[in-house]
Amino acid sequence: MNAFRLIRQMVPEDKNDLFILGEARQRIYGSKVVLSQCGIKIIGRSRKLRVNYRTTEQIRRGAVSLLNGILFERL
Repeated sequence: MNAFRLIRQMVPEDKNDLFILGEARQRIYGSKVVLSQCGIKIIGRSRKLRVNYRTTEQIRRGAVSLLNGILFERL
């Protein structure tokens, strides 16, 4: 949380002042950060990425081929 407060102090507030990317399911720290409490306003400005930015198409195809025929009830 202190890191976001520091970033907010270093970067003057403007229309497109910050780009923050995160993956909530892979948080390595136990505490949840509320950006508005750090002075970072995201209401109406946040978006969910729909494209996987880590896995290449080649890796995805290989992984899916390993799962062929396996049934899943939940992920």
